[in-house]
Amino acid sequence: MVVVVFLLFAINAFAQTPSVDFGNKLLWEITSKNNKQKNYLYSSYHSNDKRVFDFCDSVYYALDNSKSIVLETDIYAMFKDWDTRQDFFNLNYDNQGDPYTNHSEATRTTYGSEDGMPQFLDLYFLQYGFNAGKDFYVLEPIEDQINLIDNKFDMSSPYYLSNYLGVAEKTIQLYLDGNIDAIAKMMQLGLKWNPEFYDKLIINRNVVMANGIDSLIKSGPLFISIGAAHLSGDKGVINLLREKGYQLRPVICSKSPVRTKEKEQVLSYKNYHYMDSITGLNVELPGKPFEIDKEGVVLDVIYREMGQGNTYLVEVIERLEGMTLESVADDYIQSPGDSKKKRIIIDNETSCFEGISDSYPEGVAWVRVIETDRYFAIMKAYGGNKFMNSNRSQKFFENVWFD
Repeated sequence: MVVVVFLLFAINAFAQTPSVDFGNKLLWEITSKNNKQKNYLYSSYHSNDKRVFDFCDSVYYALDNSKSIVLETDIYAMFKDWDTRQDFFNLNYDNQGDPYTNHSEATRTTYGSEDGMPQFLDLYFLQYGFNAGKDFYVLEPIEDQINLIDNKFDMSSPYYLSNYLGVAEKTIQLYLDGNIDAIAKMMQLGLKWNPEFYDKLIINRNVVMANGIDSLIKSGPLFISIGAAHLSGDKGVINLLREKGYQLRPVICSKSPVRTKEKEQVLSYKNYHYMDSITGLNVELPGKPFEIDKEGVVLDVIYREMGQGNTYLVEVIERLEGMTLESVADDYIQSPGDSKKKRIIIDNETSCFEGISDSYPEGVAWVRVIETDRYFAIMKAYGGNKFMNSNRSQKFFENVWFD
């Protein structure tokens, strides 16, 4: 009996032992002689592939203990204009006029597909930071990234870059192994035919990023996330920071079978509550929405899941003389095909209109219109094949209300 108990104890103890990967070099600790405060530099992968979200415990520790999130550029500002879907769809209608997608394949996006995480990795870190109330800084202006995308070289399109960096199986395996040296070499080899573009994409930006980190260190502790191809090599960000006098060391990757308290804390920040004090609009979203100035609209907020290609937005307009709930619904719900908008009752007492609409610039979207004595709110939700044929738009609608 004693032997059995001992064996069970030994098996349980072994099961609780964290797995350790000494070769993984995705996370780096930054310190200096004059400042022993620990900042962290993380090798990002511009993809929403679920595998890249299997973080080491140390990543959760670094996130939880950071004061600020630092990214390459202001991806948040891209909420305003960038629809990352690369596949669109056609709707069919059943004999009741209700729409459905013509197939259930995952829509491809710039950063992966609907089968991946809602946000791609960089934007996930930013979303966590906003939800947790952390500061946000960038290392280069968004205009510089846009100029790279608009570059005339064949390899400069977002589609090519996302496929080269984001979904190539060989590259992602190197990333999952934490082999940033091999990733940097692969990038250099892949662009050896065009050294001018390689310098613009990697070398020149490494200098900008290293300088930006140097200037932000005093705002720490920082969690800095930049593309994995930028870290390694003589001209990589790690070496450039060392030349500035910083000490950098790779943080050992361990994964405990039991959630650490830092992991629990990071994962607890699942939602962002947006509230407008003037109109009384409340919106619960997975992350912070972006406010847009739009003529004729009191309030316009938008939130995008850029990994999966889904968009949620709310417009608030002022109630003017003669406007009714039905007249506003007629304006905003442009029903395509045989579909019809419907008047429904929510919360057992509130009337609203809902339906599918096909109008510029969103295209096909699910729409709901609600009212108060002073305002109308128009909610729109749209995405890929799986999104449009799911109840996710309904869940969004249920999380929008006026006080």
